[in-house]
Amino acid sequence: MKRGKKAQFYIIGAVIIIMAIIGLASVSNYIIIKKEPAKFMSLGETMNLEGQKIIEYGKYNEKDLDSVTKEFSEMMGQYIGETDEKVDLVIIHGNSSNAQVTVISKNSTGAITINAGVTDFTTESFRYNLNTTTVKGNNISITLLNTTYPLNLNQDEDFFFIMTKSDGFNKYVRNKKNQ
Repeated sequence: MKRGKKAQFYIIGAVIIIMAIIGLASVSNYIIIKKEPAKFMSLGETMNLEGQKIIEYGKYNEKDLDSVTKEFSEMMGQYIGETDEKVDLVIIHGNSSNAQVTVISKNSTGAITINAGVTDFTTESFRYNLNTTTVKGNNISITLLNTTYPLNLNQDEDFFFIMTKSDGFNKYVRNKKNQ
């Protein structure tokens, strides 16, 4: 009789060990997928719509497209700076012979520390910088977040943008192609 009880003990112990191993294996393969932030997606859609409207406006009103695009870029830089979206934005406007590239990026202006007696609070202050340059040629490649985006500009006026956002380990990219 003692042998049967001893065997039952080992079988129950083996079942418990197997259940623990299966439980650990299922927990280690669990993945959380985060969606793109809604503000970021909305800003990308706005950029896509407004970019084409900028070109149409400039052509219809016979305005200098470089100055119209630069003004639009400045407004976008101000808007991004006022919102809480921490994004980097590259706007490319031009044709096969000449293009204007504007980079709107956040730069840290330093840490701000508030001391209220017992409590200290430190935050990072950011400012958005706007840099514009003119490039020659119709083949432009832009590298952001270790990804290269080749652009081929046509003879007509083109408008492209690439927008990135880093949120911890998550990186989001919107451009004219993935709208």
